[in-house]
Amino acid sequence: MINREDYLMIKQAREKGCYLEDIACQRGCSVSTVKRALKRQGPPPKRRPGIRPSKLARIFHEKRQVPPNHLI
Repeated sequence: MINREDYLMIKQAREKGCYLEDIACQRGCSVSTVKRALKRQGPPPKRRPGIRPSKLARIFHEKRQVPPNHLI
């Protein structure tokens, strides 16, 4: 995945007349990545990954809760 800096460099190189293959080689990515960046006309949107608990967190949480009947 490219970042904003990569996108700006791709855009500048393309405006200078560089071939897509040359740009991809310079950036170390595939030609399709360069095409996609130019087609999108901007850097990729920032993704905010959702933090989700592990699969075992629910089980541990359930085991910690003691039903009221066991307190007596």
